[in-house]
Amino acid sequence: FLMDLGFTRVYYAGDTALSPARLAVPLAVRPEVALLPINGAYGNLSGLEAAEYAGMLGARRVVPCHFWTFPMHHGDPQEIIDALPEKAPGCHLTLLCQGEYTLL
Repeated sequence: FLMDLGFTRVYYAGDTALSPARLAVPLAVRPEVALLPINGAYGNLSGLEAAEYAGMLGARRVVPCHFWTFPMHHGDPQEIIDALPEKAPGCHLTLLCQGEYTLL
């Protein structure tokens, strides 16, 4: 989903893999905020791939999702924490626990 809130554009990737050809619309829109999966299961992005994708998008903020939701969904937030400075310089990480929120 791509949402233009007037003051910022938000992209919620849902379940997705890193496939630039298939993700041409979000890459063209260049959202400021990207909610990206990091569980690496069932073809979803890993933390490293999410950091790379955030950099490709030019996102200013990334919010990891789809990790630790189900027993078979692992994902390691440390992967995106470590990879973000190199793969998406200038992109800030917002790591939330269930029930938390952030203001854009």
